[in-house]
Amino acid sequence: MAKTENSIKVLEEHLTNRTCPKSLRYTAKPNVAQDNIFKKEIKDIKLDAGQSLAHALTHFHKHKLDSQRKKLRAFSQPNARRNKHVNRQPFNDMQSANHIVNQDNVNLADSQKQISD
Repeated sequence: MAKTENSIKVLEEHLTNRTCPKSLRYTAKPNVAQDNIFKKEIKDIKLDAGQSLAHALTHFHKHKLDSQRKKLRAFSQPNARRNKHVNRQPFNDMQSANHIVNQDNVNLADSQKQISD
């Protein structure tokens, strides 16, 4: 989390200074005769692209930091919440529908015998 916070701080400094990290700068040069207007337009395009990239990276790191904080909060909660275990009966121990019907038939037969007695 500290590394992510540091990355956010560095990128925000670049945004306030209207610069781009050196490793992310565009360095290709056009193979045309350059005049002053062309140079200015290329410089503006590079600046806008660098600023947009720095803004996108800042947003990415902020999202990553939020998810790291959520994981830390979930991990620091008591074990009872984290290790929720549901006790379930195995299938063979459960009463089947046939067993229930047979049990009801036995009860019905016993009831009829008691009535006749």
